[in-house]
Amino acid sequence: MKRQRGRVIRIYENGYGFIKDNDNTLKDNYFFHISGLEDTVFEDISIGMPVEYQSIRTDKGREAIKVKRLTMKVWKPIKIQRKWDLTWKNILE
Repeated sequence: MKRQRGRVIRIYENGYGFIKDNDNTLKDNYFFHISGLEDTVFEDISIGMPVEYQSIRTDKGREAIKVKRLTMKVWKPIKIQRKWDLTWKNILE
């Protein structure tokens, strides 16, 4: 089954939420439940977080299973006059 990517758009304290796919091809969002998380705990999920998942169709709509949190870059390079350089300032921003 093909894995898709998207972002978390809603989270509810009851242990579920919704994901919007990156392709924006569907009007419907993907439902996910705490039981469908993989290598991720529910408390670490936040709105806007990029995730990877597999989608299935249920009688209630589309559901995301095997939801994994994607890592985000912590630093970014800055351009200085003579060359590209990485500094601690970038890591802390």
